[in-house]
Amino acid sequence: MQPLAGITVVTLEHAIAGPFATRQLADLGARVIKIERPGVGDFARAYDERVRGLASHFVWTNRSKESLTLDVKHPEARAILQRLVIDHADVVVQKSIAEGFGLTVAEGMWKAKPVVATRIGGIQDQIVDGESGILLDDPTDLAAYGAAVRDLLENPERARAIGRAAMERVRDDFLAVRSLLQYLALFEKLLAVTPPAA
Repeated sequence: MQPLAGITVVTLEHAIAGPFATRQLADLGARVIKIERPGVGDFARAYDERVRGLASHFVWTNRSKESLTLDVKHPEARAILQRLVIDHADVVVQKSIAEGFGLTVAEGMWKAKPVVATRIGGIQDQIVDGESGILLDDPTDLAAYGAAVRDLLENPERARAIGRAAMERVRDDFLAVRSLLQYLALFEKLLAVTPPAA
C-alpha cells in the first residue's frame, strides 16, 4: 500500500513548481485533483507537442492526476469547487507567484481545510502562518512545499486544528457581515462626533 493512499489533494496550479510538487504526492498514492481553466487548461500544456500533442514536461509533472476544468468566475463552477473541497479534500494547495485576495484560499479556509499557499499578495493577509494555514516564502522551493503538505498529511490532528482555525479566521475577519458591522460602527462613530462650534 502506498503511504498517501486514501488522501485527496485539490490543487489549483500551473506551469512547473506546483505540478511537480503535487506529482510527488500522486506518486505516493494520493488522489490529486488538478483544477484547470476551461478552453486552454494549464498553459504549460502547449509548451511543446512532443507527447501526443501535449508538452513533454506537462505530461511528466501531471502524471497520475485527475484534471477538472472549472471557470471559477461562474457560480455553478464555484459550487462544484466548494463541494469538491468540502466532500473530498484533505488538503487544498494553491501555489502562486502573484495573487490578490485568494478566493480559493478563502473557500478552503471557510470549509475548515488546511491550506498550503505562497506568502504573496493578499494571501499573506488571509493566513496566519502555522495557525490558520501554511505559508511558503519561496514559490519555487519544492522541498519546503512538500514538507508542509507532508506534515499536514502525517499529522491529521494538526491539519484539523489548522482547518478549524482557518474557518474561524474567515468567519471573524472576512465575511461580508463583518464588513457591514465595521461600516455601521464607523458611521455610528462619525455620527456621534459633535461638530465644532461655529
